[in-house]
Amino acid sequence: LGDSVIDLNSGPVGVFQEVRASNGIAYVSPNMSGFTVAAAVVPGEESGANAADGLADHYSVGVMWKGAGFKFGAGYEVLENQAGGADQADPNVDMDTWQIGGSYAFGAFSVGAVYQDSSDAGFVDNRDYTAWALTGKATFGNNAVSLVYTDSEAEDGSTTVSDTTGWGIAGEHNFSKRTKVYAAYASGEDDESDDEDDRFSLGIIHSF
Repeated sequence: LGDSVIDLNSGPVGVFQEVRASNGIAYVSPNMSGFTVAAAVVPGEESGANAADGLADHYSVGVMWKGAGFKFGAGYEVLENQAGGADQADPNVDMDTWQIGGSYAFGAFSVGAVYQDSSDAGFVDNRDYTAWALTGKATFGNNAVSLVYTDSEAEDGSTTVSDTTGWGIAGEHNFSKRTKVYAAYASGEDDESDDEDDRFSLGIIHSF
């Protein structure tokens, strides 16, 4: 249920970064005994004071493996700050992120976990950001129930900037392999600011 209220990249439980560049050049290797390697570069697209037009202003590499019900992935990326950033004392600071995740499917059930660590997060010098999530799904015939739990923390040195937790639950019914309906609820809270975000949604997904 990506792009729903239980999406791990946005909304009440969203704690992971997702960059959708307008242009990119990528290579994905053939499957090698379950392993796949990927690499990508993104040309500069910014228009800020530090804008550049280099071919590899941003880049990422990753490795994936799947077999015997397991899926595993690890990736590393560098985003070059070309727009100035939040920390004007060092506007050229870049953001480095690595992420690791995996899942295991057994019978009608599957579980997963993801962890992310970012340095100079949000292009703020010396800001460290960590996030993790646990997921689970149970399938019963044409129906399924999904659960997610997330946690994140951002720190400037010894000062905690944000400290969030979130959880979500969703139920879905598949009319066919192409069409399903779902209901989902998600709740997120930042312990530092006491902000809360609760959302409920109903939807239908049809794949063309």
